[in-house]
Amino acid sequence: MATVRAPAADGFRWTDRWLPPHTHVVICPTEETASGAVDLLLSLLSRELAAPIKDIVWHRPSIATTRTGTARVFTSISRTEGAVAAAVSCRPIGVDIEATQTEEQSHDLITLFHPRDRAAAGRVAGIARQRRVTMIWTRIEAVLKLRGTGLRIDPAQVRVGPGPQPLRGRRIRTVSAVEALSATAEYSVSLAWDRGCGASCTS
Repeated sequence: MATVRAPAADGFRWTDRWLPPHTHVVICPTEETASGAVDLLLSLLSRELAAPIKDIVWHRPSIATTRTGTARVFTSISRTEGAVAAAVSCRPIGVDIEATQTEEQSHDLITLFHPRDRAAAGRVAGIARQRRVTMIWTRIEAVLKLRGTGLRIDPAQVRVGPGPQPLRGRRIRTVSAVEALSATAEYSVSLAWDRGCGASCTS
């Protein structure tokens, strides 16, 4: 399971052995950032590109460069009530964060899942089910962000597994964690990436 630690003043860095190389993810309560996910992302990009924020050019929605350099990195951001997530990588990525769903929300979301993911979510009950449903949903959203389609694609077409480890043998991989950002707020965060695209993609 992933852990988080406070890097400096810009939130919490997600560390996990399953994350792909040269990838950095920060999740943070919204009150800790001046302007939310964009603020977090620019801070990450400044470190990753070794450039001041004023020199960063963010080509929305997913690539950043500097005004004078040739290096580029891929980006993804996510916002939910009470928390934000930002990610940078040498490869295309998608990140999503959601608060643990209520029982009623979980009941509604599970109907949108691929049949195998729906079955996996149905094998547990109570808060464990709510966490699993939330994790599966963030994995779906992360994959759809990676693909650049968003919810124009039927989520039931995307099998992601219940997490948190990646599904083996899949070109698109996802990894997830459940994190408590405060005494009362718990979130699932997921990252998706294309394992066929490595560091050479940025050159």
